[in-house]
Amino acid sequence: MCATRDVSPDRRLPVAWPGEGWFVVLPDTERATVAAAAAPTPATRIDHVSGRPWLVGRWPAGEFQFAEVGTTRLAVVGHCPVGGAELSQWVSRIRDVADVDAVAASLPGSFHLIASVRGRLRFQGSVSGLRRVFHALVDGVTVATDRGDVMARMTGAAVDRRRLAARLLVPNAPYPLADGALWQGVFAVPGDSYLCVSDTGAGEVVRWWEPPEPNLGLQSGASAVRVALETAVWGRAYTKPTLSCDLTGGIDSAAICYLAAGSGRQLAVLIATGDNGSPAVERAVRGLPHARRLAVSPGEVRPPYADVAVPGPTWDEPLTGIENRANMLAAARKLAAAGCQTHLTDSGASEVLQGGSAYLYDLALTRPLLALSHARGHRQAQRWSRRSVARIWTDRRDYGGWLVDTGRALTACPPEGDPAPAGWGSPFRLPTWATADAADAVRELIGEVAADVRPLARTRGQHDALWAVRQVAYRVRGLAGLVASADVAIAAPFLDDRVVEACLAVRPHERTSPGRDRALLVEAMRGVVPDAIVRRPVEPPASAPEPAAPDQRRSDLLALCEDSALARLGLVDTDQLRSACARLPESDPERVALSRTFGCERWLRDLAKADLGSAADAVEPSEAKE
Repeated sequence: MCATRDVSPDRRLPVAWPGEGWFVVLPDTERATVAAAAAPTPATRIDHVSGRPWLVGRWPAGEFQFAEVGTTRLAVVGHCPVGGAELSQWVSRIRDVADVDAVAASLPGSFHLIASVRGRLRFQGSVSGLRRVFHALVDGVTVATDRGDVMARMTGAAVDRRRLAARLLVPNAPYPLADGALWQGVFAVPGDSYLCVSDTGAGEVVRWWEPPEPNLGLQSGASAVRVALETAVWGRAYTKPTLSCDLTGGIDSAAICYLAAGSGRQLAVLIATGDNGSPAVERAVRGLPHARRLAVSPGEVRPPYADVAVPGPTWDEPLTGIENRANMLAAARKLAAAGCQTHLTDSGASEVLQGGSAYLYDLALTRPLLALSHARGHRQAQRWSRRSVARIWTDRRDYGGWLVDTGRALTACPPEGDPAPAGWGSPFRLPTWATADAADAVRELIGEVAADVRPLARTRGQHDALWAVRQVAYRVRGLAGLVASADVAIAAPFLDDRVVEACLAVRPHERTSPGRDRALLVEAMRGVVPDAIVRRPVEPPASAPEPAAPDQRRSDLLALCEDSALARLGLVDTDQLRSACARLPESDPERVALSRTFGCERWLRDLAKADLGSAADAVEPSEAKE
């Protein structure tokens, strides 16, 4: 159900336009007219048939479509390559908000869908999580938006300390801890659900989408993936005169580049420093004779945390990869200078094409010998012990039980080696500089959600695959918010809902077969990508040469430890954090932990500068720590 917390007008903060795109959705009720006054300004307003406000916001040119038949209205915000006539045909079939299921399940692209039907409102984002929906009560009326920070501005909400503590978890916060909004009294709608609001302003969340049953073989699945990916890429090319794509020499980026080049539009390929001049990239570029080459030179690469001391654009989540923010922005400005307004990224390819090992548990129930063969392949590639492999089959906990049990070991030292993930996923830990209060906050949150949590899918393999998709979608969403400040839009074709569905419909043991990385994409791209690239064994992208040692950044990191916003919330021990900064951790888990921590720290400080409340106000007085 919708939130029950209301916020009186006198608690609202001064409202200003938060920057980049945003929009607010309001139900068809008189009280919503008052709530609309709390929306940021300046903004465009579109009304219900009644004349009351329906949509208020700012969206990029070309990313809004609207159709109306009688009193039924449908708006699409984002990328959706359909014309107005086709959209009107869909609207003519809608008699109730539930009828929108067919529209949402059929339209290609990545977008928000907003419908007004007989006084009821339906608002949803994308299944992948790239487009999100947040809602809260404003003057007793359920109001929704595509950005949590906009909702926080409208309600004067404080940052949720428990959910912020969960953002410190390594390697990632588990589902559903990372699904919720980071603001008290602001709620996030899951990607598989929509928000329904009545004409009285009361709202509820309705689940409408289930992942496809993975019944397709590799060949038939590859055909569906090819069609979905072609539509995802060509739909962008149809509306954009100049596109840019990453090019690493691997088949993920090559697939996007060659599909984009086949559209006939101008194409620029962005080549990272570590890939510049590599044989794989040169081979791929030769097949794109009309593409412009934009190479990042070694001198352009900034060291880790180069701009961590500088405030950045505010968003509703901490930026993942804060240590590389300067390079992300520099690449976006390079693209903008070259006239590229939309950049196609291959982010999400690994997650939709090559799942984790959780499918082994499901496979063992139906084809135990095949499961054993696959387990041997994974064990050899990842150096799992026999004991950890055995736990894959013996761990029969439900998702809530696994979540609680894993939460008990938040501060335990991780086991040596690389054990096979047991249960429903990899174990998660807090960094050594997290306080006991932070651990208590995360465990309290786990206990609250575990009682009635439902996994994302019926099987462990599909749940694991879907959660991986959502995690990368959240990262791309944050990146898109960052580079929008450089006037560049990020598009992730692999995260379009129709592409995600096509990939998840393939049997996991054929999609994720040890020794056949990206087998699904290899089959899908035959005849599109040159055989020399398709046949080439898939290798990780070449890493960029290590830039100047980050010693010069230690002072910036140590400066952020002083008067730390996270420390004031009681979530980190500044002495321990300073020690980590002084030695700059070398192991991957410690590097990730440091990045997550300073991403949260930078976020809190930037919120304060954006008048969304100081870090000291991020917790209700009764919850503040000494």
